[in-house]
Amino acid sequence: MMFSIIFRHELHQLRKSKPTVTLFILLAASFCFAIWNGDRAVDKHTNASQFVVNQQMEKKQSWLNDLIAYENYAAEHEVPTRIAPTANRPAPHGQPALGNNAGTVGEKLDDVAVLPPTGLAAFSIGQLDLQRGYSLVNVKSKFSMSDNYEIENPVNLSTGTFDISFVVLFLLPIFILALTYDLFSGEREAGTLALIQTQQVSMRVFAAAKICSRATIFLAVIVIAGLAAFAYCATGPVGLDMTDAGVRLALWFAVVLVYSLFWFALAVRVNTFGKSSETNATILSCAWLCLVVIIPTLVSVTATSLYPAPSHMSFKIAQRAA
Repeated sequence: MMFSIIFRHELHQLRKSKPTVTLFILLAASFCFAIWNGDRAVDKHTNASQFVVNQQMEKKQSWLNDLIAYENYAAEHEVPTRIAPTANRPAPHGQPALGNNAGTVGEKLDDVAVLPPTGLAAFSIGQLDLQRGYSLVNVKSKFSMSDNYEIENPVNLSTGTFDISFVVLFLLPIFILALTYDLFSGEREAGTLALIQTQQVSMRVFAAAKICSRATIFLAVIVIAGLAAFAYCATGPVGLDMTDAGVRLALWFAVVLVYSLFWFALAVRVNTFGKSSETNATILSCAWLCLVVIIPTLVSVTATSLYPAPSHMSFKIAQRAA
């Protein structure tokens, strides 16, 4: 009974607080922009792959038309057909077409191996902006498979993509900590905590009601954003495999829930130290900086130092020897 009373009171207070409303509007706006930006990156990836596929199909059709025209010319003028020399440009009319030279066909005509994005690729772009989603396959492809002929702004590549995974990993903890750093210290500094302790209210019930009220709003925003992103991706050119996408979405919700609860638990733990709001904010800010920025960077630098990537020349030599 007391839990529900405190819970409803906290929800009412949060709705009336302009800073809190602004906080959730910013969180919702971040999710909306991340959904749009991630879907745009997937569309760009898909369009680039489809452009290359269409380009190679047009090239093959052009060579086939030249070959048919040459064979018709040879039959009409009763001249023996000859194998075309290896060249990079189409032969003039009446000369052997490039399409009847197997070596030229195998070297100059490519098949396109495409790795299509999954239905929820817009949730996390990953290295999609660094590695193209297709590879040109021909008799020389083992020498050029690692070449990437697409041009991209290096500044954009270094900063990464603003997608939903970035919002969840980096921004969501900031929003959670901004709303929970003074969970108990704010009541104590306002003088209301002593009044609450004089009532027949357990501090555990009081703490649970305050944290659940905040967690409920955060989880509501996350669920709405996730379902909106799911629906938005379903209308895109990639589409969704509903069975597989549904499982992936459920796993995504589970991971985000556990991740959010960790930051709520950390905020509650820091509040139990009995420090001031400023001290709590400093401790939680340092925790976010260490867990989200410093430690992952150190792990990445350590892994790169212990297992450095081979030089490009060594890679090419090993590729040719394979």
